[in-house]
Amino acid sequence: MSAACASLDPSQLTRLSDYVECNTQAASQAGFDAVGSALATGMLGGCLLLFVALIGFRMMLGQTLDARAAVLATARAGLIIALTSSFASYQPLVQAVVLRGPAEIASALLRPSGVEPLTPAQAAKVLQGAAPPSVTAPASNNAPSNATPQGASAGDMRPSTTTTWLVLRLVSGMLLGLGPILMPLALFDTTLGLIEGWVRGLVGLLLGLAAVLVVTSLECDFFKTELARGDRVDFVATAPIFGLAGWVASGAMVGVACSCRFARFRLP
Repeated sequence: MSAACASLDPSQLTRLSDYVECNTQAASQAGFDAVGSALATGMLGGCLLLFVALIGFRMMLGQTLDARAAVLATARAGLIIALTSSFASYQPLVQAVVLRGPAEIASALLRPSGVEPLTPAQAAKVLQGAAPPSVTAPASNNAPSNATPQGASAGDMRPSTTTTWLVLRLVSGMLLGLGPILMPLALFDTTLGLIEGWVRGLVGLLLGLAAVLVVTSLECDFFKTELARGDRVDFVATAPIFGLAGWVASGAMVGVACSCRFARFRLP
């Protein structure tokens, strides 16, 4: 674990979540760290040069360029330059939407039920605080066999959607990091499909992360209610249900986003 992403939280799950979140943020900015490299600079400059050269060749061959086409071509080039050369433009329009948007979507979906959206690490802390001492404390040799609810222990009370959440966060960070390097390809109609696939992937991850937050929050609320009632809570037997729901919900959201075609949003 690098010192920059080290966490001092006593909970191992929270430390892992902080570590993944730190690396996700770093990966999402990796493309801009490489903008000054020869590869990124050469790709952006080469694509712009080829884009202008193709327009010039078309005009030489007799194709007229009216005012509308000229404005649209200039706007396309300006948008690509702004998003690939300035993190101040990329961060609020792309990065913040993908990394912070899931919490906003989950909050809107859970507001009618009064449930607060929680990440798996936050939900684990809530469950640890709601569990009685017989659940969170290690069982002693002299403790009666029925002192601890069936299947419940401090290690078991982690949300079953933890793996799904961490995987989707890491993948979203990597896709965001590729943005400044891939965006120059949006200058050409031939390679525009690659950018559309990249956008569909980000939208799918945005919706998938929101679905995981919803499932995690509902799972936490269910277990918290059961613990408050003093009932026997079988975390081991119940976890696969919510875990499967998290995978199915996130997979469905990613599939829906990736299967949609943004024909109406095609760049001119």
